[in-house]
Amino acid sequence: MSLKRHNRQLAIPVKDNLLSERLFDCNFCMVYKGDKASTLKAIPYSTTNVERLVEWAVDSGITDIAVHSIDHQTIELFANTKINLFVGLPMVKPELLIEAFLNGSLKSDPNFIKP
Repeated sequence: MSLKRHNRQLAIPVKDNLLSERLFDCNFCMVYKGDKASTLKAIPYSTTNVERLVEWAVDSGITDIAVHSIDHQTIELFANTKINLFVGLPMVKPELLIEAFLNGSLKSDPNFIKP
């Protein structure tokens, strides 16, 4: 694991065992903590309040969030934090996103940003 990913925490909103289509439409968040223990834990989470979501992520120490699609309002709120958003990711199993995150191939696709 690269040192760059060592202290990172990647949150993945999950619905039906895949990356949720929308950030707010998930059953829970999988949080991968890239430390020596390499832990993956499920955190029950559900809200439609953007400000609460940002507050939860900051308070939880999340450094990165994987999303399929996202709107400009939510991006603007996250811009005031140090949380990195990976946008436009395929709706696949969280483990595949974690693997891409660890090897540095997880990349955003700006075509999935909603107006």
